[in-house]
Amino acid sequence: MRILAHIIFEADSALRFGCGDFDMLYDSPIQRDFNGLPLILGTSICGVIRANAKDIFSQSEIENLFGFSKGREDSSSKIIFSNALLLDEKMQVNESLIPFSALKKSKFLSHFLHLPQRQHNAIGAQGISKDGAKFDEEVIFQGTRFKCAMEMKCENERDKEDFFKVLSLFYSPYIRFGAGSTKGFGVIKALEIRYEILQNPHDKSSSLNESLSTIFTPQDFVPKSHFTHYALTLTPENVFLFGSGFGDEDADSIAVSEKVVDYAKGTLSEAKLLIPASSIKGAISQRTKFYINQHLGNVIDSAESTSDSNNTKSAQIHATLFGSANNGTNQPTKGRILVRDMYLDYDEKRDSQIFVHNSIDRFSASVIDGALFQEKATFAPTPNLCIDIFVATTNSQNPRDFATATNAFEKALIDICNGALPLGAMSSKGHGFFSGDLHKNGEKNPHKQKRSKL
Repeated sequence: MRILAHIIFEADSALRFGCGDFDMLYDSPIQRDFNGLPLILGTSICGVIRANAKDIFSQSEIENLFGFSKGREDSSSKIIFSNALLLDEKMQVNESLIPFSALKKSKFLSHFLHLPQRQHNAIGAQGISKDGAKFDEEVIFQGTRFKCAMEMKCENERDKEDFFKVLSLFYSPYIRFGAGSTKGFGVIKALEIRYEILQNPHDKSSSLNESLSTIFTPQDFVPKSHFTHYALTLTPENVFLFGSGFGDEDADSIAVSEKVVDYAKGTLSEAKLLIPASSIKGAISQRTKFYINQHLGNVIDSAESTSDSNNTKSAQIHATLFGSANNGTNQPTKGRILVRDMYLDYDEKRDSQIFVHNSIDRFSASVIDGALFQEKATFAPTPNLCIDIFVATTNSQNPRDFATATNAFEKALIDICNGALPLGAMSSKGHGFFSGDLHKNGEKNPHKQKRSKL
């Protein structure tokens, strides 16, 4: 007896599945199928599901379901995932080769031949941008839908129950697919799962377009939460600017925006204002480091910097929360913070304002001739912005350091709510200040203090 399931899920944020190569357009392009459309490999899906299965299975159960390799002893996986293919506007996948001319004529599919590009700067050990280390990544539109198959040979009722438990993981709010999960990418939303129990494995074809009879409804298998949920409800005090790195006919610096897929209309939406999670996380990370240094007494009050031991300790504490490429043992550690991008509907003409500036010579403090430039900042299209941040709380190797980092992190969030930590660019010119409230696991933070009026 075999169980076959078809899973339809939607990108609830931009997705990033790199192909490990580069081309003339992108430093890091995405994985594509034989038609040049976005593709998610079954191995990527299986790896994420296996990593999250520890919340509902023991280690021996995971090895029994997903296989293992221990020296000369190994066991194959009982569960098989197919590649996830892009769904078109008719909610069908394209499993055969499409002539390129026909692909370009399809208005919907042609949108996926050229995908959004995200700009990044590599950050050094001191938390500042490395000179000449700018790079870009190709990402998949938010709202893109994929379909994959999951199959398992079941020998008894226990196997069937385990199969359904694995399916339930697709409904977990903490699951992230692909790269960049700690900088806002990879959030998915399961839309529909159908399954069928096959006595004869040849009763159904392997096509993902084949319909299965039974709709899966998750039961009591949803994994327990191992995350602390912080929710910031913010009101902008003025304009803000999360720069795209580009300009337009009106200004030299404009806000970053991105279109999303609208399956109801079978096309892309109008450009939405994008608040990148990486920008929010970067500001919080820097302020958290400040409070960690304050806790350690790591303050520069003379021409000589603080000791190397204190700097190392500060970096180690910071890494327990935000991760590090090198935590002192030459072993990279993954960050524990999950933030997601925010997409806001906005009218560029109504919700933006152009500021004109002159570049100043730092030596003479006079205006540089011919150095006039403009920036287009944004008013919030909605009165309140809601930022959700999840922090993993399990398996900390240094509980004391983790507690110190968490306390500093919460102080940084309070600073944002008090208008003491701006977000985005041009903060030295008054942009990016917010006020609001912080909630922790649904409860208002009692430590938040009102900002004093000057």
